Amino acid sequence: MQIENVELFDLDGKIKEIDKMYAHTKENYKETLKEHLYKTYEYFLFLVKEKGLGKQIKFLAEKLKLSEESEKLFLKFFVNAVFLHDIGKINVNFQSVKMKNDIYIKNDVDKSDTNHSLLSAFIYLNIYTEEVEVIMSKKEKRILEGILFLNSYAISKHHSSFDIINEYGKKIGNFMKKEKYKDTCQHYEVKKFNPTISINDVCEKIPPEYVFIYIRFLFSCICTADFYATGSFMNSKAQNTLNTIKDEKIIEKYRNTELYKIIGKSVKVNDLTNVSDINILRTNLFKEAEENIKNNLNERIFYLEAPTGSGKTNMSINLATVLLENDKSLNRLFYIFPFNTLVEQTEKQLLDIFGENYIATLNSLTPYKENKKSDEEDFGKDYEQILLDRQFIHYPIVVTTHVNFFSYLFNIGKESIFTLANVANSIIIFDEIQSYKNSIWKYVINLLEKYAEFLNLKIIIMSATLPKLSNLTGEKVVTLIGNPKKYFEHPIFRERVKLDYSLLNFELKGNFDRNMEEEKLLLKIKEIAKKNDGNILVEFIRKKTAYEFFEKLNSLNFENRKIMLITSDDNKIERNRIINYLKNGNEDVILVATQVIEAGVDIDVKYGFKNISTLDSEEQFLGRINRNSRKKGAVVFFFYLDDPKRIYKEDHRLGDELSLTLLNEKNRENLLNKDFNSFYEAVFRKIVKKIEKNEKGNEEDINRNFRDLNFFEIEAVFKLIDEDKNVFKVFLNRNITDESGNIINGQEVWNDFFSILIDQEIGFAERKVKLSQIYSKLNNFIYEIRGTQIITYTDIIGDIYYIENGEDYFENGKLNIKKLTGEEVEFI
Repeated sequence: MQIENVELFDLDGKIKEIDKMYAHTKENYKETLKEHLYKTYEYFLFLVKEKGLGKQIKFLAEKLKLSEESEKLFLKFFVNAVFLHDIGKINVNFQSVKMKNDIYIKNDVDKSDTNHSLLSAFIYLNIYTEEVEVIMSKKEKRILEGILFLNSYAISKHHSSFDIINEYGKKIGNFMKKEKYKDTCQHYEVKKFNPTISINDVCEKIPPEYVFIYIRFLFSCICTADFYATGSFMNSKAQNTLNTIKDEKIIEKYRNTELYKIIGKSVKVNDLTNVSDINILRTNLFKEAEENIKNNLNERIFYLEAPTGSGKTNMSINLATVLLENDKSLNRLFYIFPFNTLVEQTEKQLLDIFGENYIATLNSLTPYKENKKSDEEDFGKDYEQILLDRQFIHYPIVVTTHVNFFSYLFNIGKESIFTLANVANSIIIFDEIQSYKNSIWKYVINLLEKYAEFLNLKIIIMSATLPKLSNLTGEKVVTLIGNPKKYFEHPIFRERVKLDYSLLNFELKGNFDRNMEEEKLLLKIKEIAKKNDGNILVEFIRKKTAYEFFEKLNSLNFENRKIMLITSDDNKIERNRIINYLKNGNEDVILVATQVIEAGVDIDVKYGFKNISTLDSEEQFLGRINRNSRKKGAVVFFFYLDDPKRIYKEDHRLGDELSLTLLNEKNRENLLNKDFNSFYEAVFRKIVKKIEKNEKGNEEDINRNFRDLNFFEIEAVFKLIDEDKNVFKVFLNRNITDESGNIINGQEVWNDFFSILIDQEIGFAERKVKLSQIYSKLNNFIYEIRGTQIITYTDIIGDIYYIENGEDYFENGKLNIKKLTGEEVEFI
C-alpha cells in the first residue's frame, strides 16, 4: 500500500464542530484545527517524497514479518499518528484559554486543564484500538496493540522530551481510570476500550534497538511535519525544499578538481617496493578504496584504514561521490569529527571544493547558516527560515561533531530527536570514532548498524589507528583497504620519523623524580634547538603543565627561537595566527601544545616531543612530524612527566599499570610497525572482560534499558562527554586583532550580547539566530576554568562571568590562571 493511499480518520464525521475549533492564532488570523491537521498531513507526504522515507516507514512492519492485513493497519496507525497529533486541541479549555475561542469561553467547566498532547494520545488510542480486533492472529493482535501504544507515546511527547515509556503507561492508565477526559473531551464520543499498555510483544519479536529507533523516527516525522505546517501559517510562507542532494552537481564539482583529475590519470602500482613518492601510495590507496566500495555497494558500514598523511579526507569525499552516483536514494552527506579543530579544517577543504551554498557547519562556534538571497537588503533576513533550516538540517552537506551527531541518535530532547527524518538516506563519514569512551564501543557499533539498516545510511568510519570494532559485535563491515599493513610498513610512512625513547629510561615504580625528568626534557630541547634546522613541537597531556612549560621556556635564553603555545583555550583567530606562521615557511618556532595539536591542526614540523598517552595519540602526533616526507632527520622524543591515567582515567587503551603504553617494549614495536591490530586485540580483551563482569552499565543493564525504552538511561550510556559541574565560564574583556587586522572590542561584543537578550521587540527565531552570531564572537573571549572560585568579576549573565580588565590576566599573550582564581586549578 502507498503511504498517500492510507485512510485518514474521518474528522467531519467523528468530531463535532471541528470547523469551529482553532489550532493556532496570529494577530487577527486564526487557523482551524482541521486546516492544521490536513496541512500537517500534506507536509508529511512532502517529507516522505523529498527524503524518500517509504522504506523507513514500513521497516518495522517488515522486520516484524506482519501479514498483509496487519501491515496495512500498521501503516494506517503510523500515518494517522502524524495526522492526529494535535487532535487533543478539541479540549474545550484549550479552545477557551489558549485560542480565546468565543464559542467556548462561556463553558462552565474547570479551565485549569488546557493540555492537548496527552488528550491527543488518548483519543488516538480510543479510535484505533478496536480496529485491531479484526486481526485473527493473537500474536499479531498483541504486536499491533503494542505499536498503537508506542505511537501514542510519540504523540503525547511532541511538545516535550522523552523519558521512560513505563511512566507514560502509568500516566495514560491513570488518565483513563479517573476519566479525566470527560470535561475536556466533549466533542468526541469516547468508546469503551481496554488498550494494551505494553511493548513486550513487540520487543520479543525483534531486537528492542529497532523499536527504540522506530519511536524516535515516528516522533521526528510528527514534529517535522507539524513544524512545517505551523511555520507556513505563522510566517505565511510554505516550506518547499529540504535542500537535499538531488542532482549530479556535487559529483561534478569534486571530479572537476585538479587533484581528482591528477589521480584519475595516474595508474595503480602493483609493486610498491621501490616507490619513493608519497603521492603514488596515496593514489594506490585512493583507487583501492574506490574499487572495494564499488564491489560492496549493498553493504552499510565501511572501514577506511590508512596511514596519517595518506589523504583520507580526499579519499572519503571520492567514496561519497561513488555512493551518491550509484544509489539515488542517498540525498545528504554528513562529516562527523571528534573535535572542533577538525571540523574547521575539513569545512575549509569542503568549501574549496563545493562552495558555501552546499556546506553548513553545525557547532557552538559557528553562526547559523544564512542562505543569502538578492532581496534580503530590501525585505530583511528570513530569521524563521534560517532557524528552521538549522533545526531540521536543511543542508546538502553537514560538518559537525560526534557529540552533536550522537545527540540525534540518543538524546531525549525533542530538538535532537526531530532531526532524525532528515538524517535518513544519508552518507555518514566518521573520523576517529574511537576517540570517545571505549567502554561503549561495542554498543556504538551495534547501534550504528541498526540505525544504518533502519534509516538507509551508508557509514564510512576512517582512521589511521582504526580498531576493528566489528570484532566486538560480529556485525559485517567492509574493509576498504584489503591489506593496510603494506602501506603502514612502507618506508615512506614507517621511516618518515625516527622514534626516540631515551627520555623514558627511568623506573616508574621507584622514586620517580619529576623535576629531574623535566630537566632532561629541557636539555634535549635545547640541544635540538641549537641545530636551527627546523621547528620543534612539544605536546603535554595536561594543560596546566603546558602553560608552566611555556612560561619556563620564555624565561630561558633561546637565541633565534620564538616560543609559542597552542591549547584548546585559544580562539580560532589565535590558532590560525600560529598555524599560518608555521605554514609560511618559518623554521624558528618551539611550539608548546596540548592534545589539540594531534588532529585538525595542519602543521608539519621536523622535531617532536610528546608526553606518552594512548597509542592512538602517539600515531596522531607523529602525523604532525615530517608530514610530507621531505624533512631529513625528523625525530620524535617520547617522555613522561604527567600520568596518562589522570587524564584518560578509565580508558582501556592504557592497560593495567600503563601496560599498553610506550613504557612497554611491545607497544614500541607496535608503533614502529604500525601494528594497531595487535594493540587493539589487547584492548578488546579488556573491554570484553569488563562487560562480562556484573558492573553498572554492563550489557544486561543496557539491553534492559532498550527493552524498557528507558530513554534517560540510554542517553546517559551514550553520552560521549560527561558534564563537569565545577567549571566557570569567564569572559575576559580585551581587544583582539583578527586575521584581517581588524580590532574586535570585547566590551562591544558583551554589550551586543546583553542587548539581544533583553530586546523585547524581536521574535524567538530572530533572537536565536542573532545569539548564534554573537556566540561565535563571544567564544573569542570565553575561557572555561575548573575550580572553586573566581576572585573578582564585573558582571554575570547566565553562567558567564564578565571581567572588565581582562588584559591584566595575560602574560606573553596567554592567560595566567593563578591571577584569575588565586589557586592552583585546571583549565578545561
